[in-house]
Amino acid sequence: MPPSILLILILVIVVCTIVYMRYRTGAQKQAHAKKRNQYNDRI
Repeated sequence: MPPSILLILILVIVVCTIVYMRYRTGAQKQAHAKKRNQYNDRI
């Protein structure tokens, strides 16, 4: 495999990992906020 293709492949994997991590942390924060809002609504 030419080094340029390998470099592009590594870059794509890194970008996908960063996007996935940000999406996951955002989803966790959203779920936590939703749970907190439901608790506050009951009180």
